[in-house]
Amino acid sequence: TATTVLNADSSADGSDTNIDSIGALPIGLVTAGVGDVNLTSSAAMTDTNGALNNVTATNLTLSAVSGIGLSTDLLDTTVSGLEAETDTGGIHVSNTGDLSIGGVTGLLGGAVVNTSGDITLINAGDVSIVDTVDNDLVDVDGGTGSVTIQANGATSDILTGNGDTAIETVSGDINLSAGQDILLGDSTADEFGDVLSGGNLNLTAGRDLILDDDTFAHSNESGLGGNIVANAVNDIILTDTNSAGAEFQAHGDGSVTLNAGGDVTMTAGSNGVETDGAGAITMTANGSVVLDSAVTGGGNVTITATTGSITDANAGSNNVTAPVIDLNAATGVGVADAL
Repeated sequence: TATTVLNADSSADGSDTNIDSIGALPIGLVTAGVGDVNLTSSAAMTDTNGALNNVTATNLTLSAVSGIGLSTDLLDTTVSGLEAETDTGGIHVSNTGDLSIGGVTGLLGGAVVNTSGDITLINAGDVSIVDTVDNDLVDVDGGTGSVTIQANGATSDILTGNGDTAIETVSGDINLSAGQDILLGDSTADEFGDVLSGGNLNLTAGRDLILDDDTFAHSNESGLGGNIVANAVNDIILTDTNSAGAEFQAHGDGSVTLNAGGDVTMTAGSNGVETDGAGAITMTANGSVVLDSAVTGGGNVTITATTGSITDANAGSNNVTAPVIDLNAATGVGVADAL
């Protein structure tokens, strides 16, 4: 049982550090250099040194029963690979450096809360969720727990592409923000990486937001309510580099709102944007909107191209289906090919 603060240093020879605590595990500083750190607690793991670093290693696995870090005091780490699992209490980690979720041992999967609690991953660098061995790599299996992932920094991306569901909640929200791009679907590896929210799905990209390779971005999977709000400083793109089917879809009466500082482009191989019930679809591009796949709304659809045009790129196929359709563009709507 860890009754005092855990401090350990194996950096001199780069060997792994393995700690198994019967009871709570308060963490000071654990340093393994190029080695890995594996920490297990039958209770909770907590940060005891405030904003100072807690773990330095190549890979880190954390297994607890009643929580890893606190929402008010995240565990501070400097690692390249992370796996974490707890039953309750949530997972709260702040990391420095490019980070891969999953693929460390294959035993814990990725970042998983089994019963209740939120997942908060704040990273200074890229966040990659692309391990193809495990699905549901960032997953709240029960309750109303939410997932928040931030990739902070002007060149930092969030990438999914594990060939399965990458991020999922039962009824809680999913909030993703990246300093540069949010890339849902790995076009290089030809793998999709679904993001399925039981509640709201909020996406904010400092540059581009791209759905690729049959990747689904859904809200309201629980049927209890939930909307999609996607914001990109530059472009929002639904495309099909290797595989068709990328889509935004709000279930139930959820709505979809897309805001792009540049263009909104939907290629022929994507499934487009859809609301199942009475939810509205609102697409706003400061530039142009290119429709090469369908926009299907159970509620009203509003599409605005503030300085550009709204273009039909799929010839005779239908572009928009909704009870009421409102199209607004600075330089024309369906000029070369009528919508």
